Amino acid sequence: MRSVGSTDVLAFALINCAWPSWIRHCNCMLRSARPASACTLAAGMSITVRFFERARPAVIHGIKTRVLAPEELVASKIFVAKRERFDGADIAHVIYGTYPTFDWDRELKLVGEHWEMLLWSLLLFRYVYPAQTHYVPTGVWRELLQRFQSQIAAPNSEAKFRGSLVDENMFAIDVNEWALANLLEEKRTSRLKELQRPENGRAALVRQPPQASPSRQSPSRQSL
Repeated sequence: MRSVGSTDVLAFALINCAWPSWIRHCNCMLRSARPASACTLAAGMSITVRFFERARPAVIHGIKTRVLAPEELVASKIFVAKRERFDGADIAHVIYGTYPTFDWDRELKLVGEHWEMLLWSLLLFRYVYPAQTHYVPTGVWRELLQRFQSQIAAPNSEAKFRGSLVDENMFAIDVNEWALANLLEEKRTSRLKELQRPENGRAALVRQPPQASPSRQSPSRQSL
C-alpha cells in the first residue's frame, strides 16, 4: 500500500480548495505584517495571520506561498459545508495523511466553541475510514462525545439559531421568514467594527481608497 505523505496531502487539499486569487490574497495579508489583521475563510471562523506562523513554503499554481499546517487547514474548512461545496473529504484526507503527527490539542484550541463542527467532521472520517478510527485519539473521541452528551442532557433554551454560520443561503428561510437569529450578520458587524478601530492598526484594511478628482487627473488617466 502506498504511503501518503503529509506534505502531499496538504498540497492536494490546498490546490483543490484555494484558487490563485485566494493565494494572492493571503500573501498580501502576510506582507501587511499586522499580527492582528484577519480575513474570513468560512462563516464561523476568522483566519488571522497567526494561522500562517506554522505554514510551510510552497509553490502553488506558480505562485510562491505557504501551505497551512494541517491543524489550521482543518480548522479553516470545518464551516465549508455548502450545497455547492463541501470540504469534509479534504478534512478526512488531511487527518488520514498526517497520522500520527496531527496535533489534536491544538486543533481543539483552534475550533474553540465550534467543536461540534469538528465532531461532525470526525464522524464522517470514522464512517469513511472505519479501520482507521484510532487515527483520532481515544481521548479526543471521549472528550467531544462527553461534551455532546452534556449538551443533549441539558440543552440551553436560550441558545441562538446557528444555521447562517453554516450556509446563509440554505438557511435563509429561517432568518427571513421564521425570524430566527442571524449570527452570521452579527459576526460580520462585530468584525467590521473591530477592523475599524484605529488603535489596533487595521482600519486601513476596510477603508476605501480616496477617489481622485477629475481636475487633478492627468489626460492619460482621464482617457482610461
